[in-house]
Amino acid sequence: LVYWTAKYSARATKSSQMTLVEAGVCDGLTINFAISALEAELGRGSNFEVFLYDSWSAIKAEHLTTKEMFAAGDYAYLSMEQTKINLEEFQKRCRFVKGYIPDVFKENPGPNEISWLHIDLNSSMPTLKTLEHFVPRLLPGGLVLFDDYGWKHNEETKEVADKFCSKFEGLMMPFPTGQAIFFKH
Repeated sequence: LVYWTAKYSARATKSSQMTLVEAGVCDGLTINFAISALEAELGRGSNFEVFLYDSWSAIKAEHLTTKEMFAAGDYAYLSMEQTKINLEEFQKRCRFVKGYIPDVFKENPGPNEISWLHIDLNSSMPTLKTLEHFVPRLLPGGLVLFDDYGWKHNEETKEVADKFCSKFEGLMMPFPTGQAIFFKH
């Protein structure tokens, strides 16, 4: 899905400057697939950039609802330095933005137009804040790929995603993988 959605957004947005945003980068595996897809679709010398937002540290309890509290402290093992090593071949295209959402958006608001947004934050409040910040910048034909959408423990993330995306013309497509894609028209 990651690979396919990146290729799709390259075709559907028809932008001269493709911009990908990932909120919740972890070790860089997902964005690696997305960048590889763009290079396959557009060519290795093509024009695109990538904004990567992550705290690269533990999930804060203050960002979680009561139902999500089981995730407090998860991902403490992450390291931006290791993610940079994992994405070394793509580093010229990547902007690594370290901080907690939504606070990090004040200092690093990111691009004005985006084609592809991937959200993997394991919590509803940061997911909503990411949607509020980036979906208005999403080009027609662009999309949002949700990682934490269809699982029982992510019910609140699904609720905020559905409610927020219903304000825009588009289509939400859930998958049995727990992921979902919002296609913006």
